Amino acid sequence: MTSQGKFMKSSLNDMKEKLISLAARYAILNLAFLPILIFLRFIEYYYLLHVQDILDRPFTIETAGLWHDFNSFLVFALIMFLPFILLSLLNRKTGIIFYIILLCLITILQIALIKYFSVNLFPLNEVLFRYSFGEIIMVINSSESLDFWSFLPFFLSLIFLSALQFLLRKLTFRNRKTTLLVLLFLVALTLSFRSSNCAKDYESDVQYHYRVNKSAYFIGNGFDYLLWGKSSYEPSKISKAIEKYQKMHSEFNFFSERYPLLHKDNTQDVLGPFFELQDSLPNIVFIIFESLSTAYIGEQSWYGNFTPFLDSLKDRSLFWPNFLSISERTFHVLQALFASLPYGSGELQRDMGQMPYHSSLIQYLHDNGYFVSFFYGGDAKFTNYNQFLKKHQTDYILEDFGPKYDQIKAQYPDFEWGHHDEYAFARSIEVIDSLQKQPRLDIYLTLSTHSPYDFPEADFYMNQYDRITSQPEYPPEKKKKTDLNKKLFAAILYSDDALRSFFETYSRRADFENTIFFITGDHFSMELGYSSISSIERYHVPLIIYSPLLKETKQFNSVSSHQDVTPTLIAMINNHYGFDDHPYVHWVGNGIDTTSKFRNTHAIQFVSSSQTKNEFLKNKFFLSNNRLFEIQDGLKTIPINDNKKQNQLKDELKTTDAVFNYAMRENRIILPQLIMTVDFDTTLIISFDSVGLQFGKTPNKYITVIDPFELSDDYRGFGIDIKFQYTIAKAIDKYELPWLVMTIEDTTFTHSMYDRLQFPGIPPDQIIPGEWHTFQLEETLDANFLKGTKGSYLKLYFFNHHYCPIRYDSIHLRLTGIN
Repeated sequence: MTSQGKFMKSSLNDMKEKLISLAARYAILNLAFLPILIFLRFIEYYYLLHVQDILDRPFTIETAGLWHDFNSFLVFALIMFLPFILLSLLNRKTGIIFYIILLCLITILQIALIKYFSVNLFPLNEVLFRYSFGEIIMVINSSESLDFWSFLPFFLSLIFLSALQFLLRKLTFRNRKTTLLVLLFLVALTLSFRSSNCAKDYESDVQYHYRVNKSAYFIGNGFDYLLWGKSSYEPSKISKAIEKYQKMHSEFNFFSERYPLLHKDNTQDVLGPFFELQDSLPNIVFIIFESLSTAYIGEQSWYGNFTPFLDSLKDRSLFWPNFLSISERTFHVLQALFASLPYGSGELQRDMGQMPYHSSLIQYLHDNGYFVSFFYGGDAKFTNYNQFLKKHQTDYILEDFGPKYDQIKAQYPDFEWGHHDEYAFARSIEVIDSLQKQPRLDIYLTLSTHSPYDFPEADFYMNQYDRITSQPEYPPEKKKKTDLNKKLFAAILYSDDALRSFFETYSRRADFENTIFFITGDHFSMELGYSSISSIERYHVPLIIYSPLLKETKQFNSVSSHQDVTPTLIAMINNHYGFDDHPYVHWVGNGIDTTSKFRNTHAIQFVSSSQTKNEFLKNKFFLSNNRLFEIQDGLKTIPINDNKKQNQLKDELKTTDAVFNYAMRENRIILPQLIMTVDFDTTLIISFDSVGLQFGKTPNKYITVIDPFELSDDYRGFGIDIKFQYTIAKAIDKYELPWLVMTIEDTTFTHSMYDRLQFPGIPPDQIIPGEWHTFQLEETLDANFLKGTKGSYLKLYFFNHHYCPIRYDSIHLRLTGIN
């Protein structure tokens, strides 16, 4: 062997030994961290035991969670193995320090996520990426204060990790076989756990959420959202989804597939018979009570009665105990309650210039003479409440309280979380008196029953709580649950008292006799742990309609939701006052059910606090995360095994979600001309006539109507007037017909706006092969949600995706820009 060969062999052997040594060191680092996982799981058990009333056998559940922890960490270790080796080859010390720092960061993340879970009983996921940085800081600042005890688990973990590294630093694997066996053991251990990490393998979501590793859950969902969460639907499938959705909702007479939610407004006036309405328009007051739940209203409620005023008010009102919110948190309550809209992909949380066109109860009442006000003790910019309200011409949004009213204490002394409920109510009366406007729509969103549960006279309400739970008839097992959330229940008592004072003040006003009050919750209080009641409890809120105009009071046990309120109220006002309303609406709710017996006639898609949409209610069946339940009176749920029904609901949920996303993302909720109340200038962009489009014997996939051309101005919309004749050589399925498509694209021809125009305009079975047919379309296309159209390229073409044998003739086109 030559000296060069010996040198190469020696170098290879040195590299092998170095790699084996690094692999051994990497194995030691990971083995040293495994006890930290046990310690962190103990921290989670401690938090849950002292903050929440967790499931039966909590120690067993948390111990079982170690399987998730070990599995998740070993997957992480396998992923980081190659980066560690590459970095360590450059500098051994740097690679080791890098990985130890990484382990410390994982420890910090895990402790933070454990603390989040102990408060919310739901692991943090990609929802974090849906908030702005300012909103995240606001939530953090409003939470529990950070002190030495908050950081103690991390310090202990760091000390523990350092000690283990010190004890194991002299541990070496003397040969490559031992190193290989250790690494194979870690790989095998990882693979053996994969089957137990799916939510469907558990009896309930709660069991899964308790056991899953919180960091792995957060990172996994975050990657899914960043990579796939913003991806759009497949255009080739949306037509079938729309057709299916519209067949599912036979209660609606739909306008077209192009606007899949738009239908004739046939909502019945079911509330009118209960009222003695006057000739003058009534004032309307909505009170959205933070975390209000039927779980603590009334003597028969799950936790007992902690709202004595609301309990007395419901007995003088129209009351729906089986009412539902659409979302687990407040972020969608305004859109669902006042616009009967689904969540989509969060399009309604955008700046109002980016929101898709839609109508609302707020705009409807404003256009008919109502003065609209929004009263909220917090920051109306949070999750864009103010943008939604401004979009619908809200006249007044409370922002200035002045020095007279104290603020809610939060984590930092100089941080302004908001004002107490009694102060928001008092300030609203001052505003109403100073403005002197009639009629009014007043919207209140309360705040005091949101953490950090700071409120005036806290000791008094704590004593009130003790008095209620110390009664002999109060069940001891429920006291154990409520004691863990004593501050929350005391805050509920405070807010109920604030509401009592507000009504006492309002009842002395001259316009009280002609006012209708709607009271509901934005969602159930997640801090109470909904799992102990039912699987749908997280959305369970009451609806109370109170007014001196009521002719009778009644309780309705039927199920309805926030999305049913706007169509029902508009139907009553239209029926009595004859307002000129648009014949077509986009409401996804079909009206409040006023049946006394328990039943559900609605199909409702829910959005969780993580803003995922995997829960669906239709009739008596509730689909939740691949589990099927039957709902009963009181919205109790019992699990059932019916694979056929479960698959049916999963398919309907998938269809519903696709259609909702399409309507929201593509601004296909409502025709712009149905809600535009002003005229706009128009500019002729192009007008031409063409004898026909010529093709060869083989049909083309893309058939250009007009060549791409650059737009010289910014437009908020386009008007298209097109007419042509066409003939098809043979009978085909309607899904094989070409699409007439208009797009606006930037200079790189990256998709900016996509519009599929309605074609052919007649049922396909009426298209006779070989005969000529005429198609004509006048359409307004919205571009308001684009940042600008100047410099973009406009294209109009047929997308002949199934190579349909079609010919066109006598094309007339007129395209105008709306300024």
